[in-house]
Amino acid sequence: MKKFIYIALFVVIIVGVIIALPFARPDDEAVNTDDSTAMDDSTAPAREPVNPAGPESYSSKEMGLEFKYPAGYYVGYQSSERSGRDQHVIVLALDTPQSRDLFGNPGTAIEGMPTVTMTVIQNDKDNYTTESFIENESLSNFSLSDGTATPAEVAGEPGLSYIAGGPHESKNVIIARPEYVYMFSAFYDNPDDKIITALDELLQSVKFLPFTHEGIEVDPELLR
Repeated sequence: MKKFIYIALFVVIIVGVIIALPFARPDDEAVNTDDSTAMDDSTAPAREPVNPAGPESYSSKEMGLEFKYPAGYYVGYQSSERSGRDQHVIVLALDTPQSRDLFGNPGTAIEGMPTVTMTVIQNDKDNYTTESFIENESLSNFSLSDGTATPAEVAGEPGLSYIAGGPHESKNVIIARPEYVYMFSAFYDNPDDKIITALDELLQSVKFLPFTHEGIEVDPELLR
């Protein structure tokens, strides 16, 4: 009798699971409203572009930065410390399963495919100007250029632009501000790559915001 009861309970449980399965929500339909998706999110399921309808906004009070990015791009973010300075990296790539896989390795994601990369480096210790940054900071990759930098402007701020070589060429725009140096780069395979247009459109939308430092909102204009 007990054996019959156990078998009956087992059958009920199995039937219940089968009935529930059609109503379970697949992982690839999960809603993700966080634009600052971490770069090590390589386990995220493949899905359609996060913003197929039009440009989306990215805003960070910590970095004092806001911009819009084109439809169909995936946003990765990573923060670290380099030589005692805070460093933030935001990477944009076409939202494909391949790009999501590569985002598990930030170096590969940058070097292995066309991307727009924004590197934000703490500057209140070194007090870099745009010129001194590109000449003295290896991160600028200016040593891989032909030594020519042309004037550029982002959100009304003066800066410099140059093309650097390497495994993939890159277009770079540098803006040095009192709290941070902002390095905007497009890594591409050929000069006609759409990623360069994506960078140009992004630069047109950039706004520098009051940033949050140790929990206190600071207006960068007060640091000048």
